[in-house]
Amino acid sequence: MKSMKLVLLLVLVVALAAVVLQNQAPWQVRFLWLKGEVPGIILLFLAAAAGFIAGLTVALLVKRDAKPHNSRQEKDMNEKELYQQKKQAQLDEWKAEVDKLKAKASGATADAQIELNKQIEALEGKIEEGKTKACRNCGHR
Repeated sequence: MKSMKLVLLLVLVVALAAVVLQNQAPWQVRFLWLKGEVPGIILLFLAAAAGFIAGLTVALLVKRDAKPHNSRQEKDMNEKELYQQKKQAQLDEWKAEVDKLKAKASGATADAQIELNKQIEALEGKIEEGKTKACRNCGHR
């Protein structure tokens, strides 16, 4: 691919050199009331520059009037925010479940309290793990 680009560049340079060498003769030019002779290559260059400037102007005007599109980066950001909201909702659900189990454990028998405390510890472990993952995903350390 790189050699193809090099060959194409070489062909363009040779073509440009041919245009320059073949258009050195003076051309008679008339513009409004002005009249004179200018080398052909200068006229070709001026015409190319004017075309480039006109094209650039039109492109900028069209771009300014066009409504903005939702970029891929914005879409990725929205997906990330939705993911974080989903995970936050799951963490909140687990916290509510822990609160229910703690309330239930306070009025339970000793054996039931032991079992409920195990469930509470397991949920609190999940909550901490979820918080750690959430912080990693949002870029905080």
